[in-house]
Amino acid sequence: MRLVADGMQVTLTDRDQSALDRLQDSLIKEAGEVDILTADLSDTDAVSKLIPAVLDRWGRIDALVLNAAYHGDRKSMLQTSVSEWQEIFAVNVFAGAALSRAAAQDMALRHRGSIITVGSVQASLPAPSYAAYASSKAAIEGMTRAFAVELAEFGIRVNCVAPGVIGTENYATNLRELGASGTNPSLASLSGQAGTPAQVADVVAFLCGAGSEFITGITLPVDGGRSISRRPDPFQNSLDHPTERVT
Repeated sequence: MRLVADGMQVTLTDRDQSALDRLQDSLIKEAGEVDILTADLSDTDAVSKLIPAVLDRWGRIDALVLNAAYHGDRKSMLQTSVSEWQEIFAVNVFAGAALSRAAAQDMALRHRGSIITVGSVQASLPAPSYAAYASSKAAIEGMTRAFAVELAEFGIRVNCVAPGVIGTENYATNLRELGASGTNPSLASLSGQAGTPAQVADVVAFLCGAGSEFITGITLPVDGGRSISRRPDPFQNSLDHPTERVT
């Protein structure tokens, strides 16, 4: 919504076709130019078709925002299988790497472009039961820096946005499941409030635009001070490790 409001031609990708249809209809009513592509980013074949489809639609790519993520089930790392780690990294890391490579090949032709990865404060402040997810977000930060170094000579900037506790629908659902309140003063940010998706979008839009042309290779927390806060994580809970011998 923010990028469309800024006058960008936008392609949206998600697994949920009906949700994409609704969002496209809404954004087009705002006079935006919006295309949709349904794809599961854990499918390497589907990922390989996305950038060519975007180029066919718009003719160029100026910015790529890697916002897809998969958490997996919350449980002890002792109970998390290798295949579950692979599923999480497939969406959070491998798909982003493949899309970045394909988009950068087009951006390099004009010696200009911006790639924005979406990490998490979990990369440096992991909560119990999120080992694979937190590890994937740490990998994203490393990938961001590596890409920034290699792509600088082509005029391509690569930066990471690291949200803290953001009041998404999924966040509200998780709070309800824990029996917690959205106004709980123990919320992790210094303000005691969750951030909003729009506040994250503002930072993404900034990193897409001309005002950030001298910024590359950074991880920018959008966390209301979570990364320096001593407040408990609202999803912190006791973690039951398996009592039987782990094999």
